[in-house]
Amino acid sequence: MKRIVFLVAVAAGIVACDKVEKPYQIKSVEVGIDTPSFPALEAGSVVQKYLFEDYTGHLCTNCPDGARILKELKAAMGDTLIVMAVHAGVDAMVKPNPSEKGCSYGYAADYRTPAGNEYASTFNVKVNPSGMLNRTKFKGNPVLEGTTDWASSLNSIERKPPTICIQIIPIYSKDMAYVFVKTTLLADMPNKLRLCAVLAESGIIAPQKNGKPSIGDIPDICDYEHNHVLRTAITSAWGDAVDLSQKNDTIINAYALPFTEKSWKKENCGIIVYIYDDDTKEILQVEEAALLEE
Repeated sequence: MKRIVFLVAVAAGIVACDKVEKPYQIKSVEVGIDTPSFPALEAGSVVQKYLFEDYTGHLCTNCPDGARILKELKAAMGDTLIVMAVHAGVDAMVKPNPSEKGCSYGYAADYRTPAGNEYASTFNVKVNPSGMLNRTKFKGNPVLEGTTDWASSLNSIERKPPTICIQIIPIYSKDMAYVFVKTTLLADMPNKLRLCAVLAESGIIAPQKNGKPSIGDIPDICDYEHNHVLRTAITSAWGDAVDLSQKNDTIINAYALPFTEKSWKKENCGIIVYIYDDDTKEILQVEEAALLEE
């Protein structure tokens, strides 16, 4: 079964058809972007990947240490570990013009997002830093408060063969990001599946409170480098239903996200797409890709 679905980011509507041709309409604006060709899957080429959601904030003194731990874990796991920094909670609030020495311009940036706030509320994230690994439950709770159990939880996850393949082709053209996602089932899946796509940005230089300035390569508080920052959900916060169930079933979703009047630097942005079980909320597969110029 092969289908193509075209979706408008923060969707105004959904159109299902056998083929998406140029030009087509996005919110009544004609756009000339062809649906790209996805590379054929080669046997054994798909690997299972894991999403770590780092709940953080620029007023959180222990969060730079959490970022350091994730950097080390990612170095060990390579691209099989994908990090998404979710700024949410009181530590992510704006605090302009503080009295702290050295950062007289304050913590004025606001990296909070409606999607991030919703995730933090739904999963009852109480403190920063906290993490979630594929939203898997450890000791009955998917939220890992503090950083103590991050590495051990990752090491304890049973490595299973992947059951889903996600392929992403993002294209940036004329202040718009177009995201094409192909989902292929590698095994029969009775689960109710949902697909989420988000935009993340790295290389953001802004103040960050830091309780351990002597650790490794953590920058000074005033020019801290924020990475993997959740900027916006491209789908809704909880994504779109994926109506697939049998091995080799395939679907292509397409999204459009305007960059106009945004501070995002496209060269530092990437697309993270994950598919999760709608009943348990556990993430079954995740992938990321950088934006490409048309």
